Amino acid sequence: MIYQLQSVSRSKWFEHLKFLQRLDVTLTEIDHIKKINVNENIRSLNIGETKIKRITDLERFPYLEELRVNGSRVDKIEGLDTLHNLKQLLISCTHVEEIKGLEGLTNLEVLDLSHNEISKIKGLDNLKNLRELNLNENKITKVENLDHLINLEYLIFEANEIKEFDTSFLSNFVSECFISLCFTGNYIKEIKDVPKNVTIKFEADHFVPRVFPISNDLFI
Repeated sequence: MIYQLQSVSRSKWFEHLKFLQRLDVTLTEIDHIKKINVNENIRSLNIGETKIKRITDLERFPYLEELRVNGSRVDKIEGLDTLHNLKQLLISCTHVEEIKGLEGLTNLEVLDLSHNEISKIKGLDNLKNLRELNLNENKITKVENLDHLINLEYLIFEANEIKEFDTSFLSNFVSECFISLCFTGNYIKEIKDVPKNVTIKFEADHFVPRVFPISNDLFI
């Protein structure tokens, strides 16, 4: 595992590790992605809890499959256009207010945007392979614009401010889907005419989903 920022940003040594697959620079002083000097073959990159404020310069990593930006200073989703192989994207505990910039991520399977400032669900239409979506602890008031996400299996809305729930998308799922509306803040207490392959839970103690099977700690 990479522990020191200096060994990543000030040295070219890691560029020659052609078999390097995963890199974790969390809890370092790094403030820009361009300072990460590693080869283009990495599959997993964790830049969470750093001083990075913008998601940029990722076109150098065309094979990236997993990106974690949790707990960083990012306030906007951007710079992901070239990551066509990305399967898991985690941008939680940041200051993101709007869902955008995800149109090109057609292979994305897991998206975690929990613990942000998001108030409206949008910008997800192209994510037809998405299986797991976490919008826990945002400011969402209406569940909508999910009609194209037919492969969803887990959908988390816990601790929002939901007052409206557009149920039209529920009949589109191709397999079983679990939806959680647990905890205070959600005003919806009942949803009628739910398809048999959809389970909606309002009480946390009755619902333990298999959410986000992310890989283990990132090692060289």
